Amino acid sequence: MIIEQGKKFETPEAGVFLGTIIDVVELGLVPSKNPKFPDPQVRIRVVWVLDKTDSTGRPYRIIEQPTAKLSDGGGNTKKSRLYEICEGVFQSAPPVPFNTEDLVGRSNALFLAKEGEYTNIKGFMPVPAGKTPPTAPADFVRAKDKPKTAVATATTTPVQAAVADEQEIPF
Repeated sequence: MIIEQGKKFETPEAGVFLGTIIDVVELGLVPSKNPKFPDPQVRIRVVWVLDKTDSTGRPYRIIEQPTAKLSDGGGNTKKSRLYEICEGVFQSAPPVPFNTEDLVGRSNALFLAKEGEYTNIKGFMPVPAGKTPPTAPADFVRAKDKPKTAVATATTTPVQAAVADEQEIPF
């Protein structure tokens, strides 16, 4: 079997950029790649579009896959990443009840840092007054609206199903 190399995605440089969440996907139980924490975790994928474009003129996208755990830490532990994302886009604690769809269309400023070949979100800030956040590209289709091309089986993981549907998986 011949396997072709996938497209090499460009990553933005470090800095502060405006971003808008254009998609949230519930991935279900995802196997862990961390030997210190081997148990699978329920995860979601959050996709931001940035106000900066790549060499082809397309806006950059930043993708995170935090655990689907909403915890403020209770003063004793670190806040969950999803809680940090919510604080960034709502500029307060997440609404109760919380639905991941509430994130779609929300904007904030993102502090990005380069870590090796990756660019990661290190902080969230409000959109500065007078600045207009980006919107989803006209041809963007949310994962939930894409036609399903693969038939999932009982042994198919959510990541395998997403790959089969040609969705972006950040690794």
